[in-house]
Amino acid sequence: MKRKVLEDFYTPIKKLNPTNNKCSSCKSILLSKSTPHICQSNPITKHPSKNLKDSFQILMSTNQSSTKSNFHLDYLQKSKGRHIWRYSFENTSNAVYKSKVHKLKQTSKDPREILLTFTTNHIGNPVTFFNKPQRLSFAPSTLKSILHKAVRRKNRNACLKTALQLGCNFGIRELARRLCVIILEDTFLHEDLPLLVWCMGVGEYEYTQEMLESIMQIVSDLAEVDYLDILDDDGDVDVYGLWKKSEALVRSILIRGFYRGMAGDVIMLNNYAQAWNRRWEDEKWREVVRDVYKEMILFKDEDVAGEFTMNDVLIEGIDQQCSGIIEYLMSVKEISNNYPYGKHQDLSEYLNTALWTFRGGINFRKPISEHPLASSLISYQPKLKPIPDNFYLTYVLPHADSFGIIELNRRFNPKKIAYDKG
Repeated sequence: MKRKVLEDFYTPIKKLNPTNNKCSSCKSILLSKSTPHICQSNPITKHPSKNLKDSFQILMSTNQSSTKSNFHLDYLQKSKGRHIWRYSFENTSNAVYKSKVHKLKQTSKDPREILLTFTTNHIGNPVTFFNKPQRLSFAPSTLKSILHKAVRRKNRNACLKTALQLGCNFGIRELARRLCVIILEDTFLHEDLPLLVWCMGVGEYEYTQEMLESIMQIVSDLAEVDYLDILDDDGDVDVYGLWKKSEALVRSILIRGFYRGMAGDVIMLNNYAQAWNRRWEDEKWREVVRDVYKEMILFKDEDVAGEFTMNDVLIEGIDQQCSGIIEYLMSVKEISNNYPYGKHQDLSEYLNTALWTFRGGINFRKPISEHPLASSLISYQPKLKPIPDNFYLTYVLPHADSFGIIELNRRFNPKKIAYDKG
C-alpha cells in the first residue's frame, strides 16, 4: 500500500482520536478535557517495562530436548556354532534396512527425548520357529511366568521349550522383551543383550532364523549360568545424562527401560544401566562377563525337537502373576480354618509372600560376589535362605501344586475348556 493511501486510510482514525485528547498520565482517550481522568484520583502504579526476548533469543536459550541416535546391528559370521553380531550406535553405510524414528521418553511431561532409528546389514533366512505350532491356549503372562521359574531353577529343557513357544505364539519381539528383564533380574549380564533389545525395539521387521537361533543360544546360556548379579546401585538415575556417556551394552539396557513395562522392572533396568556404566571403568568386570559365560553348551535344533507338553514346564510357573491361585487357596477351607497367623497377618498377604519366597522366587544360583574374579570388585553379605514354615508345607504347598497341575491341564487341553486369557 502506497504512503499516500496509508495516510488517507488513517486520517479518520486520527480525527476520532486526536493525540491532544489523551490523559497526560495514562495516555487513555479523554471524553472531555474538562473532566479529570479517573487515574488522577486512583493513580495506577507503573511497572517498569521488561525487555522481551525475540524468538531467536528464546530458541537459543532453551535446552535442546531431542537427541538423535542410530542403533546398528551388524551380522559378522557363524563361528564355532554361534552367530556373531556387532552392535554400535552410529550411522553406517552398509545398512540394508532402516526403521522409522522411535521417540523414547521417560515421561510424557518431560520435554527431553531420544529419536532412535534401528539399522542392520543383515539379510537372513525367514524365521521358521523350527516348524512348531502355536498354542494359543497359553496367555503370554503364563508362558513368561513359566520361563522365569525355569531360568531361576536352571531347567534348560523347560527354558528352551517355553521360550520357543512364547516366540512362536506371540513373536520374537515379545520373547526378546521378556528376556531382557530375565537376564538382569535372574542371572547375569549377557554380552548379546543388545541383540534382544534391537529385536524388541525395531518394530516392523522381518525377523530371521539366524536371529532366532542366537536368541535360543542366549536362553541356553541363561539356563546354565551359575551366577546371579547383585544390584549395588539403587538410586535416582539421570537417564539422558547416562545415555550421552555410555556405550552399547549400557545404552541397550536404557532402551529396554524406555519401552516401559512394570514400574519395578523399569527402575531395576535403569539402576543396572548406571551400575554397569560404572563397572566398565574397571577392565576386570569385562573379564568377569566373559568368564561367567565361557564353555556353555551350544544350542542345537534337537534341543527343541518334539511337541511342547506338560513335561516341559514347571508347575511353579502358575503363580499369582498369571492366575487366580491366591483366590483359589483362600477358598480352601483346610487352609483358612488352620491359618495360625490371623492376629498378625492377613491370609491373602501371607499367601502372596509365601508363594514368592518359598516357590516362585527360588533361584539356584550363587551371588556374583562368589565368583573368583568378582569377589574383590563387589561386596555382598549373603542372605540366609528362607525356611518354609509347617503351615505352608502342610496346607498351602499341596494345594498350590494341585492348582498348578489343573491350570496346565486346562491349557494343554483347550478343547475341553473355554479359553482363559490368564
